[in-house]
Amino acid sequence: MTNLTYAKQLLENYALNKAAQENFRWEMEMINSRLYASVSEKTMVDMIEAKDRLATRTDKAVREIMQTESALSTLTPYQRELLNAFYITHAHSGAETLAGRYSLERSTVYRDKNKALKCFACALSGAV
Repeated sequence: MTNLTYAKQLLENYALNKAAQENFRWEMEMINSRLYASVSEKTMVDMIEAKDRLATRTDKAVREIMQTESALSTLTPYQRELLNAFYITHAHSGAETLAGRYSLERSTVYRDKNKALKCFACALSGAV
């Protein structure tokens, strides 16, 4: 996987990772409520395995959130706004909106988005 592909993937998964982090407690409570109910030994083993999988997924989500936020913090507000509009929120008419807000041509917005993505990828690799 190339640096740019990985960078895009992190940005596109950012909102999902944030939601996963927020839902962790609720999901763990649901598992625990079944775990400590009157269940068979097999069901108990399944629930313990589910807790382990949930903890692993949550750890991965938290690591990716921290990595994304750290790299985003190295960018300018304009660059963060570009990446947010194009990759995180997938804003409808994002290019047009940003072009209007900054009095730029759409082509400039797209060019700036590509530069911002490269800067983000460099920040991820520690080459800032």
